[in-house]
Amino acid sequence: MSTTDANDITEENILSLKTNLKVIRETIDNFSKLVPYSKDEKFEIKNLIIAVELLTRNDLYNNNIKLIKELPKDINIYLNLPFQSVLQMFNNLFINAIKSLENINNPTIKLFAHINENSLTIEILDNGKKIDEKEYDKIFEFGFSTTGGSGIGLYHAKYLCELFKGKIEIKASDGLFTKAFLVHLPIIK
Repeated sequence: MSTTDANDITEENILSLKTNLKVIRETIDNFSKLVPYSKDEKFEIKNLIIAVELLTRNDLYNNNIKLIKELPKDINIYLNLPFQSVLQMFNNLFINAIKSLENINNPTIKLFAHINENSLTIEILDNGKKIDEKEYDKIFEFGFSTTGGSGIGLYHAKYLCELFKGKIEIKASDGLFTKAFLVHLPIIK
């Protein structure tokens, strides 16, 4: 189309433009649903989970990773934090879990959320490569990695979590899962 003279535009060109315009509008509409807008930066936790799934769906699908989600039912959980930063924090945790699942049979990630008094705890568990408990103190240090990554993702996740007056920790897990990352964040009631 860019090389077509205005006098040479055909009905087929116009139909193609209409189709492309429709795709662009749908893309913008989908993106606007991914990033919930709120003047006070308030968003629902389920929107965060949807966004993380969308960002990691290719890795989850291509690696046959099963994702189990357990969110509290019958309540809407809101966070009053910058959506993009919280999304980046959880995306970093998911990327780390996905990397640890390489060459694992039945790779699985479980996302489990529960509410305490004024905080939300989200656990991200996986059945990937174990981390030696001696390395737990180093896991959030800049440059430290057990997955061959840059060592920036978990460092950044901790930085953001603490910036939001939250806490992040790692613990060993029993049963199907080898480890759990726990994120504690303040919630709005």
